[in-house]
Amino acid sequence: MTFYIQQGYGKGSKIADVAKNGHLGGVILSPGDEDPAKLGETARAIARLGLQARLDPQSYIYAPEPAGTANNHPAHGLDLELSWHATPKQVTRAVTAVRRANETLGLADRWLTPTCWLASFENLWTPLSLSLAAAAADDWGEGRTIVSVAVSEDAFADWRAVDVWLDAITTLDVAGFYLLIDRKSSAYPPNPWNVTHLANILRVVYRLGELNGYEVVWGYSDIEGLVGLAAGASHVASGWHYSLRQFNRGKWIRKPGGGAAPTPRALVGRLWAPLKAADEVQYILEKPELASTFTRGERDLFRAKPLSSFTLGEAQVQYLSTLARNAKIIEELGGAGKRIATVLDKLKAADRRYQAIEDSGIVLDPRYRSRPRSLRLAVEQLVASEKILLE
Repeated sequence: MTFYIQQGYGKGSKIADVAKNGHLGGVILSPGDEDPAKLGETARAIARLGLQARLDPQSYIYAPEPAGTANNHPAHGLDLELSWHATPKQVTRAVTAVRRANETLGLADRWLTPTCWLASFENLWTPLSLSLAAAAADDWGEGRTIVSVAVSEDAFADWRAVDVWLDAITTLDVAGFYLLIDRKSSAYPPNPWNVTHLANILRVVYRLGELNGYEVVWGYSDIEGLVGLAAGASHVASGWHYSLRQFNRGKWIRKPGGGAAPTPRALVGRLWAPLKAADEVQYILEKPELASTFTRGERDLFRAKPLSSFTLGEAQVQYLSTLARNAKIIEELGGAGKRIATVLDKLKAADRRYQAIEDSGIVLDPRYRSRPRSLRLAVEQLVASEKILLE
């Protein structure tokens, strides 16, 4: 299965609840949220569900400045001190630490390499990220190694630099790549993507996954992961909380004070948007002329009880279950030409539905509509740049 949960704190029974629909492939574990004993229990519970578990070592939080912090990294031996001029011994030590953390948790599938965060593909840290990947492949073996890549979305502004990096990264003997794209804003719902940046991200996914046959995992990809699957990603991931639905290094940099309690949101698949359950979903649900906004399953769920009593936990399970189901639909479409054509049709249909909602007098956050519009434009740019024949 293509869809993974990006695991964080507060999971309870929710992994099992999402797995019930049969569309969940696995879970990406966070060493920052649980100590080794507790995370080991989580890994074993995941295995009993017939799912894969992979550990994200999260070494990217330590470089560059300001360094992030995570409560349980020291217990896992993953509080890695990295610098752009790390010595071969330090590189080996980091790779060995990640190996031991995986072995302690009993994870025998594929391992995600340590890496450092990149502001661009041409800065001082890029050689270290390649060295960590190469050292891991030498120690773990090609078939087990998934190269972690944590990079700013701004790095994709310059395709020339991206292309040079692709030439370098594809010389490694590895099984695949785990992509983390650092969004500039942690706002939720997310701001629409810069179309050129996202198109170049999709070109990377297409070249690595579709053309070269690597396993490509797009972490924290949320709704954008669906267009990533169309472009050639093998797996995409999202999580319970807003901070697990888009990657941002700021999550690991401690700030004073707390945030407001999250608002329960329901993912409306045909709108590609997380609407507020108690009001926005309810407003649309009350309009007979907007019935086609929802699938039959969504309508049944939203009418089963008052949406004002839709709890955060219920919203999280609904959100990830909907993403997993849509990922499965795209997975089963066949080649990239068919997948991309279908996704483009769905994005165009979403825009028509937003217009119908607007015409009905309902006012929604404009980010909802602009987000799938930016996805569509980026996919069209991918098709033009890579000369993909649509089916």
